[in-house]
Amino acid sequence: MDNFLEEKRLFFCTVCKTSFFTYNFYISHMRIHWGMDIFVCDVCKGSYSQINYLISHMKIHRAR
Repeated sequence: MDNFLEEKRLFFCTVCKTSFFTYNFYISHMRIHWGMDIFVCDVCKGSYSQINYLISHMKIHRAR
C-alpha cells in the first residue's frame, strides 16, 4: 500500500524534495519558499500561506 501512495505523488518541491498528491497542495507549499505568506496574525504578526493555518494558529491565542 505504501508503494502505491508514493507512486501517486506527482508534484515535487525542487527546494526541499517534499512530494504532494495534488497541484493545490504543491502550490500552497511553494508559497512558503517564495515568501508569499499572505495571512498575518493580528496578535503576534506570525504569517501563513493559507487561511486555515492562520485559523488554527489563532486558537493558541484564544486559549491563553
